[in-house]
Amino acid sequence: MRATAKCKSCDAPIRWVILGETGKRMPLDPQANLDGNVWVVEWEDGTPVVAVASAERPIPSGEPMRYTSHFATCPNANEHRRKK
Repeated sequence: MRATAKCKSCDAPIRWVILGETGKRMPLDPQANLDGNVWVVEWEDGTPVVAVASAERPIPSGEPMRYTSHFATCPNANEHRRKK
C-alpha cells in the first residue's frame, strides 16, 4: 500500500484508511508487516476500509497483508490523542 501523506509531527509516510466498525479515519504505516494487527477488508472509492484484530475479530488465517496503526509507531503519538 503506497503512502498518501506524511505524519504532521514525525514526517513519516502514512496512509489514511477508514475503520470499518466506526467509519472514522486512522493513519497506517504503509509498509505491510507480519506483526501488524490491521488488514484491509474492502475498498471504498479508492480508500481502504480496514479491520483491527481483537478477541472478537481475530486476523483471518493466512492474511498476508497486515499493517500497523501509525499511532503505535509514531514517537509523538500522545500529541494527537484526544482527551477523554
